[in-house]
Amino acid sequence: MKRSILCSGTRRILLGFAAAALWLFMGTAARAASMTYTFTGVGNGTVDTTTWSGSFTFVFTADTSNITSGGGEFFQRNIAGTFSEGSFSAALVANNSVVVNNDPLNPRLGFFNSLFDNGGTIQDSSFSTYHLDTPFGPVTGTGANLLPTLNGSGDGFTTPGGDTIELLGMTSLTFSATPEPSTLVMASALFGIFGGVLAYKRRQWKTVAA
Repeated sequence: MKRSILCSGTRRILLGFAAAALWLFMGTAARAASMTYTFTGVGNGTVDTTTWSGSFTFVFTADTSNITSGGGEFFQRNIAGTFSEGSFSAALVANNSVVVNNDPLNPRLGFFNSLFDNGGTIQDSSFSTYHLDTPFGPVTGTGANLLPTLNGSGDGFTTPGGDTIELLGMTSLTFSATPEPSTLVMASALFGIFGGVLAYKRRQWKTVAA
């Protein structure tokens, strides 16, 4: 009888865990998730008239519910970010885009700019099923496959203070996408609790069986 009760209790725990997992992932989908896109590279450029050279990082964060698509491309538009190089770091005005495009004939990784927005772009057959809404990478590009960079004409990335950040050349660039840390922590905690409960139940069952 006691053994049956324990099995029934374990089943209730399993059902509870399944419900909690469903709530977690459905809740995340309903709220969408915050995704961080990171471009880290080695290159050179300017901040207004000050030149820089070395390792740099662009970080953009956006809600996955804002992803749009068209013409085989997926977009995150009008997003804010940060730029850092050496000891310099600056916030970026929220007029940036991140674009992914499956274009096996023109594999490339890099940046683009226009009068309306700036951002990072990824074109490669390895992105054929990537839609900017899940973790990805890191993927590194070098040499001829790096997209031509910002052109120094004064329409580069801008800061709230009015600075213009230009990226004039690159020798390497690495792209990665990571979801909001809190989502990962919640999932890990849930599975950890579940594992602990099952271990406790197994010890309890052994005690009764003895």
